[in-house]
Amino acid sequence: IVSGVATFLLTNLINKPRNEETIDVFVVSSSFDRSKFYSFLNENKPDYLREINLNNIKPDSKDYNLLYSSFGKDDADIVILPKTNINEDVVLSYYSVLNTEYVNSKINDPKFYSIDINNNQYNFGIKIKDKNQNSDFFDIDDKTDDEYYVFFGSKSIHAGMNNSSIWNTSLDFVNILVNYGK
Repeated sequence: IVSGVATFLLTNLINKPRNEETIDVFVVSSSFDRSKFYSFLNENKPDYLREINLNNIKPDSKDYNLLYSSFGKDDADIVILPKTNINEDVVLSYYSVLNTEYVNSKINDPKFYSIDINNNQYNFGIKIKDKNQNSDFFDIDDKTDDEYYVFFGSKSIHAGMNNSSIWNTSLDFVNILVNYGK
C-alpha cells in the first residue's frame, strides 16, 4: 500500500505542469463566450504551455468582488476588464507597468490604458476591443457596451517584458487577440 501511494504521489508530481507551463487568465464580461475563447487560446498557445486556467465573471454578479479578489487581480497572469470595471488603485497595486518600447515592438500601434503619476504617463493595459466593435469573444450588445483592456499581473512569470523572466506568453496572447480578425 505504501509503495502504491508513493508511486501515485510521484506520478502526480512528475505530471503536474510547472509554473512556466501554466497560465491563468481572468475575464470580466457580461457576454463572454468562454468555450470559444478557451479554444482560441489553446489553438494559439506556445508548445511549452501545458495548461490554461480560465476564469470569468459577469461584472454585475453578486460574487464579482469575491472572485475578482480571489482569482483575478492578485493571481491571474492576464486580466481582461471592461473599462467601466477598471479601478486605478487596483491597477497601481496589482498590475505591471508596461515596457512601452517592448510592447510597441511586438504589437502594431497598440492603444494603452494609461495612468498619470506626477505628470508622467505610465501604460498599464492594452486595449483589445473598442466600444461597439464586433468581436468573436464579446457580444457588442452586452450590458457594459464597453472598451476592453488587458492587464498583466505584477507577479506573473509570463510577462518577461517587465521582469527578468524569459517567458512572454502573456504578450504573445495579447498580440494574437489585438490582431485577431484583422
